[in-house]
Amino acid sequence: MRTTPDSEYYQSDRSSEVSDVPYRTCSITNEDEFIVIGNERHYRRDIEEQQQRNQETEIIRTPHFFYMVHEPPKVEYGNAGALALISTSFNGLIAGFYLAGTMGITQLNVAVGLMFFYGGIVQFCCGAWELVKGHTFAATMFTSFGTFWIQLGATLTPAFGIRQAYGDDIEMFNNAMGLNILGWALFAFMMFTCTVKSNISLVLAIFTLDITLFLISAGFLTNSQQVFKAAGIVSVINAFIGWYEAFGAIANNKNSYHSLPTYPIPVIQGQSRMTGNGKCAEY
Repeated sequence: MRTTPDSEYYQSDRSSEVSDVPYRTCSITNEDEFIVIGNERHYRRDIEEQQQRNQETEIIRTPHFFYMVHEPPKVEYGNAGALALISTSFNGLIAGFYLAGTMGITQLNVAVGLMFFYGGIVQFCCGAWELVKGHTFAATMFTSFGTFWIQLGATLTPAFGIRQAYGDDIEMFNNAMGLNILGWALFAFMMFTCTVKSNISLVLAIFTLDITLFLISAGFLTNSQQVFKAAGIVSVINAFIGWYEAFGAIANNKNSYHSLPTYPIPVIQGQSRMTGNGKCAEY
């Protein structure tokens, strides 16, 4: 005889049949075909069928008592990737306007707050949450670019003394910034290669982000305002593509009457959409 120590029994106030039965035991025979409850033997399949019928109430009614089925609660997590895409796209839109010289604006300092908080801290937290959910690609992407925006905001903040450390040597500062942005561009290209099994909108979002970073890097290294202007234009385009992708992740039949198609990329025959230890292009 094998006793089930984790089973919980209790009396039901609604049944007079068990009013004088304070406690009963449950055991399973060695054949695993019968379940012995008190002095009565029941077929296992009958108990399982009863459990299936009472799944919604999570109570199995047997002849002498009620058996409570304890099931772990189902926890559903939101899609932090949509928020991360919106935050980085918003920063990219504002920075793109400034880089393109829209309405004569040439300084990025007004966007420092956005860089620190919305594009930086918020996006970093989104990446950390994606890491909890097991989405390696999204976690790597969002935490990294969250720190990118924080770094850029710190560079534009005089209190950090980053720009002041170069003194009057503008060329050295531009070269340092150019190489720094180039590193981020190479990282973005690596992330781009992990989107080829996702959908067209996400591929275009990461691709235009990569082009923007390469152009900004070239603008610093060549000290060319025309290159900076081109980078700003591409950054604005990237922002709208990112918002398109984010809206596709947010809109559903519960909150919107319509949604945007994302156009999944066909998978090559014999290849899986999942690779490595995570869902490469899932956020």
